[in-house]
Amino acid sequence: MSNFDVLCKEIIDRSQSKVWDIAKTEWSVVDMENVEEPETCLCGHFPITEVLILKNKYSNCRVRVGNVCVNKFITKNNNFNGYKKIRKDISKSINYELLEIAYKNTWISLKDFDFYRNIISKRCLSDKQLSWKKSINETIISKIKRGKDYA
Repeated sequence: MSNFDVLCKEIIDRSQSKVWDIAKTEWSVVDMENVEEPETCLCGHFPITEVLILKNKYSNCRVRVGNVCVNKFITKNNNFNGYKKIRKDISKSINYELLEIAYKNTWISLKDFDFYRNIISKRCLSDKQLSWKKSINETIISKIKRGKDYA
């Protein structure tokens, strides 16, 4: 059985729908981690260090999958690209999807979210704006790196 077959079976077993193309739409990325201790993906692949946590909208079930497998659910997943970009240069901008994850997980406040959303594509920021943006980026980096435990 291929890793993709295992992934499909595991997701379908945890989904309301028993058809892959429908079952995969029940899931969305709710969190992400850059783990120090490698894990095994839901598909069986080892090692993974870029972990995304998916949540089923019907059952609230959560699963941990690798950065490659998440692409089977979401066609454009740039969350770790945004994370890597700000780790390399704290003054860069994250993408909107990662900003939403940060807000939904209460890593940042509504005020931070609104501010960042307004400046996300601006190239010229005041010193005060740049400082605030860097502070938000540092918070996001620390939250992704810290790791969490899901049952």
